[in-house]
Amino acid sequence: MVAITKKTNFQVPDASTLNILFWAGFSIGRGFGIFYANYFTPVTMIVYDLIGCTASIVSMFQLMFWSEVYLKLFNFVSDADVMLKKNKGILDFID
Repeated sequence: MVAITKKTNFQVPDASTLNILFWAGFSIGRGFGIFYANYFTPVTMIVYDLIGCTASIVSMFQLMFWSEVYLKLFNFVSDADVMLKKNKGILDFID
């Protein structure tokens, strides 16, 4: 884990912030779910859930393609690919 964070320049405070944001969003979503369950039918809640999931997937893809995190991840993957190609002689028996 330490090697991956060093390779991608992803610092521990950044990881802590992402963890906090995840759990805060999860808790807020659960709280809103309890509130909405009193006022909406199950079918309406499922439709809103599908709309919300679709919107979050679209926004995640946008962030993935245009953010600095994507570039860091791409550099990490491309470095791993270069390392595998360099050591291809060792892995010839797998093919």
